[in-house]
Amino acid sequence: MKKIEKSPELQSYIKPLLEYVKDGSLPKNKVDSFMESYMYVSKQSDKSDNDCKNLYLYYNKIVEKFCDECYQKFALLSNELILEEFINFSEKFKILVHFLNQLFSYLDLYYVKNTYKSYLTKFAFNTFKKHFINPSQRKVYEELNKLISIDRKGNNEKRRIIKSILESIKTSDITEPQLVKQNLEFFWVSKDGAIPSNINEDVWFYNYYIIETIKFAQNKANDEIHRMSAFEYSVSQLKYFNEEEERMNYINPMYHPEIKLKNYTALVSEIIDELIKKDSGVEYMLKNKQLNELSKFYKLINYLGNASSEVEFCKSKFSEVFKVYIKGRGNEIIKNEEDKRNPRILIPKLISLYKEMNDLIFNCFQGDHHFQEDVAKALKLFMQKEFYSKQLSNYLDFCMRIKLKGASDEKVMDEFNDIISLLKILNDKLAFFEDANKKLSDRLIKDNTLSKEREKIFISKLTQETGVTSTAKMTGMMEDLDENKKIEEQYKTYLIDSGSNGINFRAKVVHQGTWMIEQKQLKTFTLPKFLEFNVNSFTNFYNKRYKEKRKLIWCYNLSKVEIQYLFLPNKNISISTLPQLLILLNLEKSKEDLSIAQLSQLIGTNIDLVIHNIKALIYNPTFNPKSEPDKGLIIGDFDTNKKEFKENDKIKINLKFNIKSFKFNTMPLPIKKTKEQCEAEEKLEGIIYKKYKDNIIQSNITRIMKSRIGQETTHVWLINEAAKQIDLFKAQPAELKNNIEILIEKNIIKRINSNCYEYIA
Repeated sequence: MKKIEKSPELQSYIKPLLEYVKDGSLPKNKVDSFMESYMYVSKQSDKSDNDCKNLYLYYNKIVEKFCDECYQKFALLSNELILEEFINFSEKFKILVHFLNQLFSYLDLYYVKNTYKSYLTKFAFNTFKKHFINPSQRKVYEELNKLISIDRKGNNEKRRIIKSILESIKTSDITEPQLVKQNLEFFWVSKDGAIPSNINEDVWFYNYYIIETIKFAQNKANDEIHRMSAFEYSVSQLKYFNEEEERMNYINPMYHPEIKLKNYTALVSEIIDELIKKDSGVEYMLKNKQLNELSKFYKLINYLGNASSEVEFCKSKFSEVFKVYIKGRGNEIIKNEEDKRNPRILIPKLISLYKEMNDLIFNCFQGDHHFQEDVAKALKLFMQKEFYSKQLSNYLDFCMRIKLKGASDEKVMDEFNDIISLLKILNDKLAFFEDANKKLSDRLIKDNTLSKEREKIFISKLTQETGVTSTAKMTGMMEDLDENKKIEEQYKTYLIDSGSNGINFRAKVVHQGTWMIEQKQLKTFTLPKFLEFNVNSFTNFYNKRYKEKRKLIWCYNLSKVEIQYLFLPNKNISISTLPQLLILLNLEKSKEDLSIAQLSQLIGTNIDLVIHNIKALIYNPTFNPKSEPDKGLIIGDFDTNKKEFKENDKIKINLKFNIKSFKFNTMPLPIKKTKEQCEAEEKLEGIIYKKYKDNIIQSNITRIMKSRIGQETTHVWLINEAAKQIDLFKAQPAELKNNIEILIEKNIIKRINSNCYEYIA
C-alpha cells in the first residue's frame, strides 16, 4: 500500500486533483500527469490481485479522506451558509469521483467484476453518504424546511437552493448510482433506471418534511377558510398544489403520493363540510350559475383523482348539495299544477333542466360519471310515478302529430335524443311504453302522424337504447304497414279478375295482439249493400291469400270515407267517418225528418255515437267556425244554444249548405271528459296496469325458479334477483313478496321453510 501511495506517477495526478477540488486551482500538465498515472494504475492492476486490492482500498481512502475534510469544514459553518456549502461540497465530490473513476477505470473492468465488490462509483457514493451527508443532514434539513416554508408563503428568492438540496436528497437514495455528463454538468442517476427506493427512515428527512408539510397545510387551511370565499380558497389551494408538485419533482418519487394525500387531507377533506356550506359555497355557485367557480372547486376536490377514498368522500359531500339543488329545480317546475298537467310545457322544462345539468357536468366537472348519476337519481326522486311516464308519451305524441311539422332532420333528431334521454332516467319505463304503444297505434290508424319514416327512425333509436323486447309492438305496427302496401297492390290485381263496384276501397290489416285498439272501436253497423260488397270482396281475397285460418274483425268505427255531395253546386268532397256516411245516406233516403233514435236504430249502433257524429256534421269548426246551427251539413229542431241533443230531436240534410273549400273535414273532435270521468278512467287504467305489472313480475320469478331446479333458493336472494332482472320498472319488495304468495297459491312454486322456495310446476 505504501508503495502505491508514494508512487510519483500516481501522486503527480492525485495531489493536484485534490487541490483543484478543494480550492479550485487548476492542476498543471493535467493531460500528461493523467496519462502517466493511468498507465501506472493499469500496470499495477496487471501484476496481481493484491495490487488491485491495494489500488481499490487507496481509491476508497482518497474519497473517505476528502469527505471527512469536507465535513470538518462544514461543521464549523454558520446556519446561514450551510445550504450553499452543502451544494458546493456535493458538486466538488462529483468532480473528484468523475476524474478518479477515469483514472481507476481498469479496476471496474477487471478487479470489481471478478471479485463481486462494489463498483467504484457506488463505493464512493456510499462513502460520501456515510462521512458527509448523514452527519450533516439534521442541520441541513432544518434550514431547508425554513426555506421551504418561506417559499410556500410566496417568497421564492431561494428556490434555486431548495431545488439543488432536494435534488441531492433524492440522489442520496439511489442504490446503484452512475455519474453521467449532461450539458457540461455531472449528474447522479440510477444505473438501472429504477426509481430511488432505498430510504433509511432513521436518517433521511422525509418524515420531518411530511410533518412540516402537514403543519403548514393545516395552518394555511385554518387561516384561509375563514377569510376567503369558496372560490378564492379553491384558487389558493390549486396554486399551492402546483407549487408543491414542482418541489416534489426534486424528491424521491415514492413519497409523492403520501405528500399529496397529506396536503389534500389538511386543505380539503378535513374542512370540506365547512367549505361547501359557506355562504359562497356550492349552493351559491349553483344558484348563480358561476361556472368558472364551480370548475375550480371541482378541480380542487378531484385533485387526487377518482381512485382516492378521500376524493370519494369529498365528492359525496358535494353530491349531497348537488342533488338537493337539482331536486329543488325540479320541484320548481312541477309546483304549478296547470303546467304539470300539460305535457307540452312540463316535458320541455324537464328536458331543459336535464340538458342544463349535463352541460354543467361536462363543462365544470369534466364529465364525471358520479355527478351524471346524481342528476338521474335526483330527477328520479320526483319523477318516480307513472304519471311522468305518461306525460312523456303524451309529449312524444304531440311531437309526432304537430310540433315537428316542417322541422329539419337535425332538429327532429335532437328532439328524439332528448325524449330518449329523459326516458332513460324514468323509474317506470313500462308505463311509457304501454301509453306510447296506444298513441302510436292511434296515430297510424287515423293517419294523423306527420311522417311514418320519422316514426320508424324514432323506434329504431329507441330499440338501440332499450332493447328489442321493449319496442316489439311498435316494430310490429310498422311491419304491418309495410305488409299492407303489398296487400293493397295484390288486392287491386284481385279486383281486376273478380270485378269491382267502382268504389276505391282500401283496408288495413293489423295484428290484434300488436295494435292497441279499444273494445268500443269494434262496433258493428248496418252497412248498405255497396259497402257489404266491398267488405265481402276483401274478405274473400284475404282468405285466399292466407290458406291458414285468419279471422278478420272489422273496426268500422275507425273507418274514414270520402263523400262527394252531388246536390252542392261545386260537388264538394268531405273527409268523414263511416257513421256520418250512414247518417247522411239514411237522411237522403227518407222523405221526412228522422229523429236521432230512428237513426240509431237504422245504423244499428247506440245513440251516444250517433249524437257525437251529428255534432261534427253541424259544428265542425273547419266549415262552421262561429258554431251557427243553420250552417252545418244537417239542420234540425234541437236546442241551438246548449248544443245538447235528445233522442227525439229530428234532423235533415241542409240543402243550403255552402262552403268555399272544395274539400273539407267533418271528423268529430275528441270528447272532452269531466274531471270525474278522467279520475274514473285513471283508476281503471291503474288497476289494469297493476295486473300487467304483476304478470311481468310473476313471469320473471317463475323463469328464475325454473332455472334453479334442484338448488336452494332463499327469499332474500329471489327478491334481489327478480328486482335486478326487471328493468322496465322498479319492482318494490312488497310487490315481489305479494306475487311470490300468488305463485304459491297457483302451485307454481312451493315454500320449503320460512326462508326457502322450490319450483314445482
